[in-house]
Amino acid sequence: MNCVFKFCIPLVFVGAFSSLKGEQVVIREVMYHPPAGLHEFIEVENLTATIYDIAQWKVRGAVDFDFPVYDSGNHESNFLKQWERVVICGVDPATFRADYGLPQSVRVLGPWTGSLANEGERINIRDKNGATVCTLRYDDRHPWPIAADGGGHSLVLDNDSYAIDDYRVWRASSSPGGTPGAGEPAAAEEPYSNPEVDLSVGLPYINFDHRWKYLDDGSNQGSGWKNPGFNDASWDTGRGLFGYETSVVPSPGISTPFENPNAPGNDIITYYFRTSFEFTGPTQGTSISIDTILDDGAGFWLNGQWLGGIGLEEGAGFT
Repeated sequence: MNCVFKFCIPLVFVGAFSSLKGEQVVIREVMYHPPAGLHEFIEVENLTATIYDIAQWKVRGAVDFDFPVYDSGNHESNFLKQWERVVICGVDPATFRADYGLPQSVRVLGPWTGSLANEGERINIRDKNGATVCTLRYDDRHPWPIAADGGGHSLVLDNDSYAIDDYRVWRASSSPGGTPGAGEPAAAEEPYSNPEVDLSVGLPYINFDHRWKYLDDGSNQGSGWKNPGFNDASWDTGRGLFGYETSVVPSPGISTPFENPNAPGNDIITYYFRTSFEFTGPTQGTSISIDTILDDGAGFWLNGQWLGGIGLEEGAGFT
C-alpha cells in the first residue's frame, strides 16, 4: 500500500566511535525480548575469509553456552566458515528451527542456560582458551532501539567496521521476529531520499524475507485458497526467498529451499503462498505495488481479488 508521510528533519552529528577497528567474529543479531511464540537468540557471524575453529568456544554473561567439543566424525561442525552465521538459542534447536521457519542450511546451536534480560546485560563470546572474541552490553533504554524491547524486533548490528560494544552501531530489525541465520534484506520498495521531491513512494508492508504459509506438494487447491477465510493451518511456514537455484540470488538469498523442479519424478509446477498484513489507512486513493525476485511466473490476489500477474493471466488453470 502506498501511504505518504512527509518529514523534514535537520540533523547534525558530532562525535567519534570508540574504535575504528571492528572484531573479526561478531555478535550480529540479538533477540532478547521476542514476540509471542518465538524465542530468544544470539547470532554470531564470521566477517572474514578465515575459517575459525569454534570447538569449545563459550558464551558467558547473560547466558551460558558451551560450543560442542571437537567431533572427528563431523569435521565441518567444528568450524565457522568464511562469512558464515551460526544461531545460538535457549530452546531445543529443532523447536527453534520449526518456530522460525528456518531451513536446515542454517546452523542452530543450543539450548543455553539462563535467559537474556529484558533490561539489558552483557554477552561475551570467548574461545576455548578463554580469550574474548567479542563482547556486547545491550540495553533497553534510550539511546538503544526501543522497538527491540517488547516490540517484537531484534537488535541488528548496523556497522561492523567498528567495535560492536557501542549503541551507535546497532538498530532494530526491519521485520518483527528478526532474521536469524540471514542478513537483513533490502526493503522491497526503497524510499526516495528526498520526499520533498517525490511523494509517490510507498511504505513497505511485506519485505523479501517475510514469513509465508506455503504449499509445495503439487496438489490442486482449486480457487478457494486465495480467499481470506481459507484454512491454511496444515500448510508449512517459511521465510522468503523461496525456491531452488544454483546461481547467486539477490539478498536475502534462498531461505526456504524447494526440491529441484528438474529432478526425475518431480512434476510440481504450481506452488501456493499466503500471508496477511494489516493496513489501517484510508483505502480511497491508495494503491499497492509489488516488487519481486522471480523466475518463471506468478499471480497475485488481495482478499480474493485479482491484482495482476507476471507471466500468468487471471483464470489460468492449475497446469
